[in-house]
Amino acid sequence: MATDLRTGILEKEEYLNNARIMYSPVILALQNKEFHNVDISKVKFKEYNVEDDSIVAEVLTKEATEKAHIKARGVEKTFNIFVKGAKFIKSLADGAVVDLQKIHNRVLRDYMIIFDKDGLHGDGGNNGLLKSNDPYYVTNENHAIPAVDGNGFNRVQDINALMNTLKLQVGEKTSSSDVKIFVYGADLIKFLGSITQDNETTVRDILKKAYPEAMFIEIPSLALNSDDGNGFVVVSDDATTLHLTTEPTIKKQGENEENEYYYANYVTGSLQVTPDLEGAIIKQPITFA
Repeated sequence: MATDLRTGILEKEEYLNNARIMYSPVILALQNKEFHNVDISKVKFKEYNVEDDSIVAEVLTKEATEKAHIKARGVEKTFNIFVKGAKFIKSLADGAVVDLQKIHNRVLRDYMIIFDKDGLHGDGGNNGLLKSNDPYYVTNENHAIPAVDGNGFNRVQDINALMNTLKLQVGEKTSSSDVKIFVYGADLIKFLGSITQDNETTVRDILKKAYPEAMFIEIPSLALNSDDGNGFVVVSDDATTLHLTTEPTIKKQGENEENEYYYANYVTGSLQVTPDLEGAIIKQPITFA
């Protein structure tokens, strides 16, 4: 195990390999990924005390944001390439370094959530999975789930019919059999987990039977904004591309011997969700009566 013999600090690769982050970005479930290079060798990281300050990720390449040109069926699109990050410091005055792994775990977890939120909502002019200005992104009219009637099975029938309609819509737009359905919103997720009148089947299981080719992915509330509401985002995965620069990581670490502190530079890159065909992403907002 490689260490700094004076302090017992591990190599950053070891901290990354040993990290227990406890959050996995759902945006990375998208299969087609295209990485874009970005130079951050000359950027300056703003300094924060990891024990006193909030975890933040500020744009580091604001003065040199690049644009990648993406062509999709004759339509030119752009992807804004930039990197966010910060330098977090921790005092080594007491000589203790045993908690550095816990600090890395905490910061990387928060950076994973920031990364996911950027991919879901778009950031810096880029398009996301839940919010997009892409011309190939389709947003259906809101669908209202009716109020409970009797034992409530009318609601189950209604959302099952909606899922069948979405399946037909995918057939008309892309005919994809490689489909991922992202479910968002606490009310909808709670409803999908409810038990139907036979007390043996959840609403979620019924929808999976209605659309067996699809993989259902629930978006954690941590990655949502208060105004996101509820709904489905149906993705033809073989006709959608996730453009990105870098996933959250530790770019550099070191020590300031004079002031007796350890520092680590964390980065996370911009990303954009791009439907390559019209209707490759279909958003279906849902409300409950």
